[in-house]
Amino acid sequence: MRNVRPWKSKIFRHVVALCEGLLCVLVGGLALSGIILLSGNPPAWVMVWLSHVLWSVGSFCAGRCSGMHGRHHGLTDGILCGLLMGIVLFCGAVRNPLQGRLFVRLILMLICGGIGGIVGVNTKLKKSPD
Repeated sequence: MRNVRPWKSKIFRHVVALCEGLLCVLVGGLALSGIILLSGNPPAWVMVWLSHVLWSVGSFCAGRCSGMHGRHHGLTDGILCGLLMGIVLFCGAVRNPLQGRLFVRLILMLICGGIGGIVGVNTKLKKSPD
């Protein structure tokens, strides 16, 4: 019987990493909305930068997951995860998708995804991720 390793498949690895990054954004968004409900109404620029940070952290988590399971080409895997999350973000931007802040967020996501991929590749593992 053939030994099947789904983590060696690039498509599986990137889809799972994308789901992990979007889950981080979801959980962080729920926590952020709870904090905002409790603290009051912050200025708009604070909300914009908090969403930049939120999507960047999600991209970092996705890149780290992909790099950790791929164990090589961490920068390209991380940038690809950031790009996939950027595509999801642009698909969700229904009103006026070509705003300057979305491009800033995309650049931050690409950088954080690349850093996450490098961190994932260089992570010391106790057990093989296969």
